[in-house]
Amino acid sequence: MDVQMWLDGEVFVKQQLAWLVLLMLCFLFVIIFCLLYFIKSHPKQAKQTISSCLVVMLSLSVYIMVKVKRYHFYLDNIEKIPYVTQKFEKSLLVGDKNHEMTKITPKIKHIEALNSFVLYEREEVVVRDHLDYLGKNDPVCYIKFYHTVYNVSLDSALLHFDEGVEEPEIFAYTYVLKDKAFTKAGFYPNIGPIYYQLNIPASQKELIYENSGKTSQLKW
Repeated sequence: MDVQMWLDGEVFVKQQLAWLVLLMLCFLFVIIFCLLYFIKSHPKQAKQTISSCLVVMLSLSVYIMVKVKRYHFYLDNIEKIPYVTQKFEKSLLVGDKNHEMTKITPKIKHIEALNSFVLYEREEVVVRDHLDYLGKNDPVCYIKFYHTVYNVSLDSALLHFDEGVEEPEIFAYTYVLKDKAFTKAGFYPNIGPIYYQLNIPASQKELIYENSGKTSQLKW
């Protein structure tokens, strides 16, 4: 798979395929019309028309199947396109200067899809700088990341109190485009980091924090 084949697949799926299907439906309409209104009065012409339509429809079907087989990689990955191309919302990127986590953590559910997308190479990173655990106040706990205080549900499966951890840390994945030529097709050269796990030292588990200011809810 090279970038030109990807672009050709995109043109076929988004532009040509719909017109081809519409064209086949038009020929199908002609066949139905002939069978209902034309076959008795002009049987010879009707049969010729029906035969011609069937030949064209068969040819179009073969053409579509050949193209689908050729561009199967694009079709198999089409649902992942919103996560990796600049033609859609940049929801996976840390492009803002405030390092706001809430812009990217809702997309953690897409990690599995990105992991299976062979155009990208995954790298794991651990973030410890500018991260502080403030304490809990049931049913949430509070962390400060850069200049923003977040509240996290204590029931979150992604929140861990670990005896082997000495300071708060966040695990994240970043994704790097293997072939930079694909940037011509709108692919991001880099995606992430996407945070997927928050580790807090077990020694800080019972810290109590009385929040008096505004916080942002952290939805993983």
